[in-house]
Amino acid sequence: MASLAITNDGTGITVATMYEAGTLSATGGGGSGFAGTYTISPTLGIASITGDAGVAGQNTGTVAWTTSGGGGSGATGTAIYSSGGHVTSWTVTNAGSGYTSTVGLTIIPAQYEWNDPGQISITIDGVNGTINGTSITNAGVGYTTAPTIVISDTGGVGGVITPTLTSPGATPAPLNAAKTNAKDAWTVRGSADLPPWGGTYILRKTYLNRTEEGSLSTAIEGSSGNATTSNPRRKTIDYFVRPVRP
Repeated sequence: MASLAITNDGTGITVATMYEAGTLSATGGGGSGFAGTYTISPTLGIASITGDAGVAGQNTGTVAWTTSGGGGSGATGTAIYSSGGHVTSWTVTNAGSGYTSTVGLTIIPAQYEWNDPGQISITIDGVNGTINGTSITNAGVGYTTAPTIVISDTGGVGGVITPTLTSPGATPAPLNAAKTNAKDAWTVRGSADLPPWGGTYILRKTYLNRTEEGSLSTAIEGSSGNATTSNPRRKTIDYFVRPVRP
């Protein structure tokens, strides 16, 4: 696999831990071995609220809330209070987005007041968001058609990543190996000559040849790599190679 493109960044795409990468795999396409990762841009909404802030002067009922501070906006919900104004549960109706810190983030009741707002504990969601990056860690082998890329760690919807295969019909620029008199002994000039693993490339080998009865032979005769022919010539062969990960 040569590259990955984010066709749809999705919503609610998850990773296991905030700001860490999730994993990608592939199904179909006739090949195997592909592995990759993806990163998300977290929406940073309000994930949950806990704590008994208490509602001043009220016994039972529901109070709507909004937020102030924390760098974000848009979060709304309700708090259920009973037994002398004690808050028994919180509901997040809209998580909002962009809340980067709980420092300075407060829950504002739409009516009444909290008895003890310091008891409110807020959790920001940093593991759900939209896909913003991909990486290939193993290009795999044998893919003849584009496989389906599987976003393994997701509870979201809509995320689509489309792969591009190395085209077998493409003709990359040749990489010239060092010239040698040996029929099969040839080496690359240096590790820098081979591009990174995962693509298909041409490696060009030039070696001495001789003519036998008018035909071009790949046989080399002689000692110590020195050809013994009255009509020597050079022959060049291009090898398609695929570097593999060590």
